[in-house]
Amino acid sequence: MEVTTLYTIPAGGADSIVIPDTLIEGKHLVCDTTSLTYLTHADYIEKSELYTAGTPQYYTRHTNQYHLLPAPTEDSEIYLTYYAEIDELQFDSDSNIILGMEPELYLMLMAYYAEIFLADDTSPARAQVYMNEAMVLLSEINTQAEKEEASVSPLQIRPKRAPRRTTRMNTGYGRT
Repeated sequence: MEVTTLYTIPAGGADSIVIPDTLIEGKHLVCDTTSLTYLTHADYIEKSELYTAGTPQYYTRHTNQYHLLPAPTEDSEIYLTYYAEIDELQFDSDSNIILGMEPELYLMLMAYYAEIFLADDTSPARAQVYMNEAMVLLSEINTQAEKEEASVSPLQIRPKRAPRRTTRMNTGYGRT
């Protein structure tokens, strides 16, 4: 599941943000309107001698934090977009995004594993039917997520304009 978290850093505040516990993989890190560039930890240390303070342009990950370079000198808003773990279902009243979108996916996967556990060797194809249905539902979830992502900020391809040619018009004045 894709999540965006906002961090507000006051002027002269911290030069790092804590990574959420649910993060699986980071997607974007943006400071105000500037997309930050990832640096390896070695490159971060090297560049930190050049940049002391200003608008963050780079970041690196060290332990459970993203460190910003340079440290922000003005109030800054940091947007972290990342793929998050899906909440576990532990109690009857629990819910998560998949249960809200496609509850049948859980049913098909439970039926698949129950069939493997309980089935005799005479009908192995039945488990595959459940798995195929689960894969169709998972594909529908992925397609819906791709549509939602594309609808947020659609790309517009504009044709390249040909350069304008300037021509002299013969108006009858000047040269004869």
